[in-house]
Amino acid sequence: MNRAQFAVRNIFPHALALGVLVAGAACGSSDGQLAAPSSGGSGAAGTGGAAGTGGDAGTSGAGGSSSAGSAGNGGAPLDPPASVWAKPITGHFPAKYYVGLTRGYHLAQAAGITLKTYSSGSDIAKKSYEQAPWQEVLDRCEADPNSMFVAVTHARWDEYFGLDEFFKDMTHGVTMPKEVGDYLADVRETLLNLAKCKCSAVISFEPDPMMATKGIVRAEFDGSTRNVPAKIAESGFDDALELGPPQTLAGFWQVIDYMRYKYAPNVLLAPVAKREGGTEPAGGWDTDPDVQDEADYYNTFDVHWDALAYNYNPTVGPHPDAEYLSMARKYAAIARKFKQPTGRSVRAIIWKTVVRPEHYDTTIPEIDWNLDHLSFEMRNIQGLADAGLAGQVIGYGNEMVMYEDTHLPPMLECWLKEYHGGAEVPGCIRHGTIGEVDVP
Repeated sequence: MNRAQFAVRNIFPHALALGVLVAGAACGSSDGQLAAPSSGGSGAAGTGGAAGTGGDAGTSGAGGSSSAGSAGNGGAPLDPPASVWAKPITGHFPAKYYVGLTRGYHLAQAAGITLKTYSSGSDIAKKSYEQAPWQEVLDRCEADPNSMFVAVTHARWDEYFGLDEFFKDMTHGVTMPKEVGDYLADVRETLLNLAKCKCSAVISFEPDPMMATKGIVRAEFDGSTRNVPAKIAESGFDDALELGPPQTLAGFWQVIDYMRYKYAPNVLLAPVAKREGGTEPAGGWDTDPDVQDEADYYNTFDVHWDALAYNYNPTVGPHPDAEYLSMARKYAAIARKFKQPTGRSVRAIIWKTVVRPEHYDTTIPEIDWNLDHLSFEMRNIQGLADAGLAGQVIGYGNEMVMYEDTHLPPMLECWLKEYHGGAEVPGCIRHGTIGEVDVP
């Protein structure tokens, strides 16, 4: 089956404008299976001339136009990646709303709580206290792939692209070939680690660059990541050369999607959004133009996103539960507008819930917490699931940042016991969600 048969006509309509030859329906489209995002192709020779040599899709060859642009490899054909895109994604969210503690699995164990979600940064099990829990996760997943879920945040953008004034600007970072290659290699290492696990997993990505870049893309690149130039081929990264993506910011993330299909189809991908304001329309968030605008931005990446990760990042509270629930419905509405050609549902998830010293202080009643989103979430899991969320992580996405590294905050401990144990725990004032909640 040739590459053209894997191009997408309807889901990624810019493929034609980029010079990708569309010959028919995507593989498996009749039964909801994979349709591949557009790519620069393999650098096929231009009609009546030499092969296209540029990095952009559809770059003209000498004396004619190329049928597909190269990945900057001089137009030399590569093995088509159709067999990779044809792989089914086996990862899925649990039937029950998941709750993970980032690098806190061992703290829950010490409290007698057996979590069903393992959460970590991208350097999985690199710290000594994580090694035994991670091995336990691998063993549990080997015995029953549905017994656990893994939630990982890849927060390494600053490590490779720096913390200067360009830190939050991906349009700058993707023009740095060495850093592009190093970052992609790091993501691949994370995917390979997750591939060892027989359970499903989700990986979310550094929040600030993804969101901060949105304003730059709107202002300078007509709102589309497809218009942002990138130096992917110059990185020499082998999987990028194999794929031959457009040399754009969108193409950069398509390489990550491609590696997910190639190495770790048990993994789900989620970009991260940050809380924004707004008032829920009378007709619901699905009718709000800002919600559509947000989804349109993520859709320009042409990536098979599986979820949208967000966090409340609250100002000093308290906040009414209704406000938090409205925000949950907003991000679930954005996620529903993601283009997902495989037919899988796209969910919203909470990628971090900050834990602060006040949550440990038993002299401060829970009702008086300044950062009360932890309380809201644990008391309203049913409402979050009904709004369209699949689950959440407590702690920072890549680090627990607990202020007491020997135990959980007392209220959090009893709430987790109530959720996983299915019975009220004496001393919990107020009680959390009692018993695990089905995800509709």
